[in-house]
Parts: sequence; structure tokens; C-alpha cells
Amino acid sequence: MSSSTVTYTSISSDYEEPSDVSSLGFVVYGYDGLPMHPVDPYVEAALQAPRQAPPSPDYVSGPEYPPFLDFVPDPEEPEQALLYLNYVPEPEYPEYLV
Repeated sequence: MSSSTVTYTSISSDYEEPSDVSSLGFVVYGYDGLPMHPVDPYVEAALQAPRQAPPSPDYVSGPEYPPFLDFVPDPEEPEQALLYLNYVPEPEYPEYLV
């Protein structure tokens, strides 16, 4: 013979379900207690943001990126000279060198 347990939980929340969703008042197996239609904070912020005015009819959009400029070195810049060491120290323990 099998048995089952039904648990009822009352949850208080400021969440309001959308009007197009019917609430039958039963618990869905595995339901974690969160609203079935959580409000996305980004969508909520976008809906509350003031609307932007449409662009002017005289507006002409420019290029998205500035034109590519090739780098050409200035002719006045001298070439990089190699650095030469005037002093090369002798190893302190030459017997350890192979």
C-alpha cells in the first residue's frame, strides 16, 4: 500500500501575476516557491526609463568607425641604435660552468 503527503505553504509577496495567467491555487511538484513569472530587473528598468525622442528627420548617421589611418613613422625620428655593454663581468665560480 502506498502513501503520500501533501504540504500547504502560505507565502506573502508583493508580486502580482499577469492578468493573462490563471491561478488555480495548487502546488506544482518541484516548485521552489518563486513567482512563476519572475520580473527581469533589466526589463523592469527599461520599462520604467523615460522614452527617448525619435531622431530628427534631418539627422544623417555617420560612419560607425573612424577611417583607418596607417601608421607611418616620422622621418625625423632616428633609427633605434643597438646598446653595447662596455663591461661584461667574469663568472664568480667558473668551475660550475660546463
